[in-house]
Amino acid sequence: MLSAGEKPTVTSDWPFSVKTSVSEVRAKGSGTTKAVKGDRVTIDYVILNGRTGQEIESSYGSSAATLELAKGTTPAI
Repeated sequence: MLSAGEKPTVTSDWPFSVKTSVSEVRAKGSGTTKAVKGDRVTIDYVILNGRTGQEIESSYGSSAATLELAKGTTPAI
């Protein structure tokens, strides 16, 4: 398990394609309130090229992204 703020390593057989996206909690927060539609959440992320595995963009080492929840999910970055 990663520590909060620790950049994950993504491995795969490249190239790959996806039909749906998946989210995963890497480090659970310590709060007791559940986020709901309209709440703003701050996340770190890594975006990779699915053909090559090359990193396209990352918030690690810079600024995390703050997004508004819509219908319980975050919009695509």
